Order: sequence, then C-alpha cells, then structure tokens
Amino acid sequence: MAGPVSMIELQTLVHSTEDLEKVRIALLNNIPPSDRESIMITSNRMFGHYKNPICLLKVRIQDEQLLNRTIKYLSSKLQDPEKARIASKLDLMSDRSNSLYLRLDKQMAYEGNLQLGRYDPIRIKIRVSPRWIRSKSISSLCKELGIVP
Repeated sequence: MAGPVSMIELQTLVHSTEDLEKVRIALLNNIPPSDRESIMITSNRMFGHYKNPICLLKVRIQDEQLLNRTIKYLSSKLQDPEKARIASKLDLMSDRSNSLYLRLDKQMAYEGNLQLGRYDPIRIKIRVSPRWIRSKSISSLCKELGIVP
C-alpha cells in the first residue's frame, strides 16, 4: 500500500552571485545522505528582470521508499521551534490540492541545518496522496509524519 506522500519537489534559484555547487549542496542537504548520490537534479537557465543569469535547480521525488526516507529525514532535521512555527501557520502553508509548502533558509541548509526562511529559500512541496487526506486532516497527517509537534 502506498504511503501518505505521493511526491516531494524541491527547488531553488541560483543567482549569478552564488556558487552553483554550494547551492546544489544546500538543495541535496534536504535529502538523506545515503540517497544524495542517486538524486537527479534538473537545471533550467533563465534571465532575471535585469537580464542577470539565474539557474533554477529542481528535484522531484516519486519513489515510495525514497519519499518515506526523505520525510523521516526532514522531520528529524527540523527542530521543535521550526515544527511549532509550521503548526501555527499550517493553514498558510497548505492548500486545497493536498500539498504542504515549506520554505527553508538556503544558507542554513548548506550548513546542514533545516530552518524556515522567507528570502531566496529552498522551496519544498510535499503532495499528500488524496486517499490519505480523505480520512485525515492535513494537521493530523503532519503530526503523524513528524513535521509538526
């Protein structure tokens, strides 16, 4: 039987002033260390408003075992104050399409610490399987997954 999470998508922007490899490491630090080698990161080069080069890095996880390991890893790396902040703003961090949206500080992620951030973050979208959300609220499911206390 499939788990409660059907997909996790991580993405972040690499600005021209940033080191691509360091941002790639920051993105991968949201995934269990044992799985980082097997993760495929896609990149899309674009230009900003003032024609400055920007690169979008994106990871999409759909494998059930990797989804489960990643959720456990994220919940173990988030500190209790961060989990409390998520719980208090859960209505703003989730939507009707059964998704939870987290924005993590890119610099802290590079250092191996997962902390909520608002400016130039690593964006994580966690899509909950529709059959799980029918029987539980997003709040109770996040508690079960360890994302909120």
